Amino acid sequence: MKGKRLGTIIALVTIAAMLGYLAFQRDILDAIRTIPVWMAVVIVAVAVGALIVQALQFQSAVRIQQIDMALPESTALTAANTMANYYLPARGGMVVRAAYMKRVYAFPLARYGALTVSITGLTIVVAALIGAAGIAIGAVVSGELDRRALLAFAGIGVAMVLGMALAMLLTGFAKGDGRFAEVVRSFRAGIDMWIDDRGGLAVFLFWTVALFAAQGLRLWLSFRAVGVTVSFSGMMIVQGMAAVAFVLALTPGNVGIKEGAVVFGASLLGIDPDIALLASLIDRAAALIVTFGVGLVSVRFLSRRAVVGSGDTVETTGDPGRSGG
Repeated sequence: MKGKRLGTIIALVTIAAMLGYLAFQRDILDAIRTIPVWMAVVIVAVAVGALIVQALQFQSAVRIQQIDMALPESTALTAANTMANYYLPARGGMVVRAAYMKRVYAFPLARYGALTVSITGLTIVVAALIGAAGIAIGAVVSGELDRRALLAFAGIGVAMVLGMALAMLLTGFAKGDGRFAEVVRSFRAGIDMWIDDRGGLAVFLFWTVALFAAQGLRLWLSFRAVGVTVSFSGMMIVQGMAAVAFVLALTPGNVGIKEGAVVFGASLLGIDPDIALLASLIDRAAALIVTFGVGLVSVRFLSRRAVVGSGDTVETTGDPGRSGG
């Protein structure tokens, strides 16, 4: 409870500080007033598209775990998970999703852990690759290479790959028939399903790249709304920074940390920090409107689904440690 309150306080203070700072920037306030209504509508529409793509990404991930989840359910669960992140510290929304999948699909918590680790790890690796690609494209166009940023993306990608490999290696040391060993074997079974299903992995990676493109487009439009013109490849660098910052999810909704990452990434492109902060807040506002708009409706849908589904759970296969969930 104390952690939840502390995270919420940090998030509220961060938001108040950002809004308070912007309130005294007259040129920024003028920029807000000149944003056309149609541009705001387009940004929100792209945010809706990004949510659907994120739902397709999650749907492809659970199919690797042999769960056939319909798109409406996947969309509702994705929105509810994201919305819960604003109420709970760090990534507390994952707890909500884990509880739902265990109740409706009898999905073991150890397997859910493997699912979450795989999604997060692969997403960060893709973010690092896209960010590095954006830097490389920018170097070709401008003739200048930002080696520090390139090394940062490469280092993050390599570190994540090594971390996932180490986790797999450590699972091999679980011996015996105890509960802990069963949980570890269940976790490893979930990881192995990603390795064995190459077609499913390819589909997941496709939707992951599509998700970055959709989120990058939303952010690009947010910068255009405040009068900043930047190449889409350059915006992929900024979006890559924002995605990597997800690892440091210390506040509800990653408030403040994501904005800081966007400002830092934009500085690499020579964009004024004040304008970058404003653009990141517009991007945040669009995401919040869609997340809570869909999420509040989704909670009722998922609650009813959980009540109905709990009496007719879906068995998952390939799990030697089911009792470990």
